[in-house]
Amino acid sequence: MIDQIKQEECCGCGACAQVCPADCINVEQNTEGFYYPKLDPSKCIECKKCINTCPVTQREISVHSNNKMLKVYAGYNTNLLEQYSSSSGGIFILLAELVIEKGGVVYGAAFGQDFIVKHICAKSKEQLKQLRGSKYVQSYTGNTFIQVKNYLQDKCLVLFSGTPCQIEGLLRFLGKPYENLITIDLFCTGVPSPGIWQDYLNYRKKQAYAEKITCINFRNKSAGWEDYRVCFSFDNGIEYSKGSKEDIYMKGFISGAFLQPACYNCKFKGVERNSDLTLGDFWGVKKEQPECYNPYGVSAILVQSEKGENLLKELAKAWLKEVPVESVLKGNRNALRSITALARREMFFDLYTKNKLPLTEAIQKAVGQDIGTGRLRQYFNLFKQWVENLQNRQFLYDKLSRMDVSRVGLIGLGDIGKRLKAELELDNSHIKICYILDENDIRFAKQLEEVKTQPCDLIIICSFVSFYELREQLLRAGYNKEIIVSLKELVF
Repeated sequence: MIDQIKQEECCGCGACAQVCPADCINVEQNTEGFYYPKLDPSKCIECKKCINTCPVTQREISVHSNNKMLKVYAGYNTNLLEQYSSSSGGIFILLAELVIEKGGVVYGAAFGQDFIVKHICAKSKEQLKQLRGSKYVQSYTGNTFIQVKNYLQDKCLVLFSGTPCQIEGLLRFLGKPYENLITIDLFCTGVPSPGIWQDYLNYRKKQAYAEKITCINFRNKSAGWEDYRVCFSFDNGIEYSKGSKEDIYMKGFISGAFLQPACYNCKFKGVERNSDLTLGDFWGVKKEQPECYNPYGVSAILVQSEKGENLLKELAKAWLKEVPVESVLKGNRNALRSITALARREMFFDLYTKNKLPLTEAIQKAVGQDIGTGRLRQYFNLFKQWVENLQNRQFLYDKLSRMDVSRVGLIGLGDIGKRLKAELELDNSHIKICYILDENDIRFAKQLEEVKTQPCDLIIICSFVSFYELREQLLRAGYNKEIIVSLKELVF
């Protein structure tokens, strides 16, 4: 059942709990403060609906009639006040208002009581204000998937926005496409712990000598869109404002110190998604598409379906320009790759939960850890020395020979991959390189398909930090699991 899913793989979307007919799954916070399903075995009827709905186990099964990306736009809201009040270009609020005008409802993340982040349903333009703006915390979905299904069956237009894994969870829960459903996901770095967020709120109240927080804005644009500030207001009149690079919570979030474990090996990366639209900041727009630049924010919009395209075309107050996908992805690598900060995460939770350091001190130590001298970099350097060492080259050749390997494919060309490529090319009579693929190339997914039929004894993933993510991509593309290895496995 759902307890078979490891916590480091579970995204906490809540689909399993909402689909369970026996009501034997509760979504609860674990010791790190993240939402996870908890099974009551005494109530379980072993129907397997939970495991068959889980987006982690069912990722390869499409419930979308057309999930191919059609177009990419740069855009922003021409209403300056709405644009200024939004996190990026203000496109989401225009889409949400249009759905409300059509008699529909809109779901998204909002601050609830005590600024707990949860998904709610907005039925009016006034209620939409709660959904505006980024909330850098894992959102509790509650029973919103059930609500959405009821609205859809009643022929009501529904817009649901969330992280890529939440969108996948909703689609698996529904089990089939609905023409009256619009889904919007985002360029997601990862979701921080709600427990850590609550601890940070308590810290901020204590620092302000306040009993209550009255307002929070993660993306205040008083210093501009590209230099946004984190702002708090308190019931005693005190205001707090810090740049995103100065606020200790944002420093921890951006550096990946306390994200959900699944975020470090996210299964929902890529530009082709099951959502109708993907929204994010168009970072780097001034350099890539200067004619699209707006100092108050520019949105990057990936259109995945005709429904999404048609809704976008109806926005009367949107400025839009079609742009190459490469120009958007240059500043949004988190759309393609998971964050690589497991060492920082492990250090933070060791310091905070085990050693009981104050929150800000634990974050500062984890964020301030010099990876150049940390255990991750030490391991990396040791690994690199093995590859660069002449004796290791002979060792590697001997090992490949013992494995009867004569044809290899290389994937993930970082510094180590390039070094290995150079070493193998010194003696083509022993080892032939069938292909070399760079995971940072925009054509990577297509190239995987093109070389799949080439005879190859071994596929070596050279990327040190992205092995599991890249292996997952290969398996989804139909590669043989038995011949996929990491360079680390061969060397050590």
